[in-house]
Amino acid sequence: MVAEARKTIRDGDLILRTGNDFSSVHIRDISQKDKTYSHGGIAVLDSGDIYIYHIDTDFQHARDKVRKEKLDSFSNPAKNLGIGIARYKMDTLEVKALLAYLDKQYQRKIPFDLRFDIKTDDSMYCSEMIMKGLRTATKNRIRIETIKFYDRNKYKVIKQYLKIPESDFVGRMFVPVD
Repeated sequence: MVAEARKTIRDGDLILRTGNDFSSVHIRDISQKDKTYSHGGIAVLDSGDIYIYHIDTDFQHARDKVRKEKLDSFSNPAKNLGIGIARYKMDTLEVKALLAYLDKQYQRKIPFDLRFDIKTDDSMYCSEMIMKGLRTATKNRIRIETIKFYDRNKYKVIKQYLKIPESDFVGRMFVPVD
């Protein structure tokens, strides 16, 4: 899986993965159209290797900040059922701007957003960071759809991971992985 991906991945590609853990199942279920993937990041080729800028939480909060992780680790088959690769239509300058935006978040050590609040930039979750990076790099040419989260039953399942009361989360704008 990883060897095949290496042949295709270029700077700025969206790299998605399907985690095999409990939280990944529920994150996939929040997606509206395609419930395949639970997490995403953006590829950068650096020093002959492929890295993925991404942010997720380990729920113990030891490493829950923007990371620049090698593809092999990001897509580890022991923890993932599969990966996907997508490419946005961007020119070279837009790709450079996207990678600069992501590197800035990495250097700032932006933490994972346990409140899932897209109105702030001091913490983010994976799809939020990708959305904001694309919007910045393409000057709003590429826009990622946001949705309002209304499913109270899904909230009850994922509330153990959130630091926000149901009344604040339900109805909040959200960027699903799909």
